Amino acid sequence: MSDLDEIVKTIEWKFAFLFEKGFMVSNKAFYENEFGNWIVSLDSTMFKIRLRQDKNDIFISFGPIWASSEIRDFKHFFDLEVILAYLTGEKNYYPIASKGGKTEAVLEDLSRLTRLHLQEIARLFEPDRFVEKEEELHKLGKELFGQFIDSLRRKNPTSQGKS
Repeated sequence: MSDLDEIVKTIEWKFAFLFEKGFMVSNKAFYENEFGNWIVSLDSTMFKIRLRQDKNDIFISFGPIWASSEIRDFKHFFDLEVILAYLTGEKNYYPIASKGGKTEAVLEDLSRLTRLHLQEIARLFEPDRFVEKEEELHKLGKELFGQFIDSLRRKNPTSQGKS
């Protein structure tokens, strides 16, 4: 069994509640020459999900059912942090993805948060509603990313202004 098959198996286990609601693995890719990064796409009649590993961080992103099926096309997809900030009004950036490279632990956290907010996420990605909210989500994502960059600068002030 390949590494990607093991990852898919773990996703199917940790996110079983999604598969019970009709989600299916629609695409998957492993990029050995890119730090072993991977992407797994889940599709349903409600919305799409992309789980991805970028170096040692794992992310989950959500997109509308009409978003591109091209596995590396993340246009119209938003990370869970942005979705949660939108749904809860909490704009404090907190990276969910970091657990020291422990894939199973990160997937467990992402699964728990997805399950907790699944109905709200499904409502957000209803076609008419999402079209109205997409620009707001983009602005919020930029704001959160700015907060993240600022937090990095505060942690390492000696790197500011150096190239």
